[in-house]
Amino acid sequence: MWLFVPELFWFWWNVTGAVTMLVVALATSAVTHRRTHVDVMPRPVLDVHIPTIAVLGVFFVAIVAFSVWLPTLLT
Repeated sequence: MWLFVPELFWFWWNVTGAVTMLVVALATSAVTHRRTHVDVMPRPVLDVHIPTIAVLGVFFVAIVAFSVWLPTLLT
């Protein structure tokens, strides 16, 4: 689609995608059978999985460290 409108700024493709996703999600929600919260999850569950949180934290720190180090690498 971007090939047909090359003068459109890239940010507007993100907005267009977000609006399209929202419209499709709302239309699908309106057409399909609605289940109540109780049908889907009878009681609230808070699943804190420490190893997963630790791995995500390590990846976050690694990405931030790489982002800080990258400008010195490229100069």
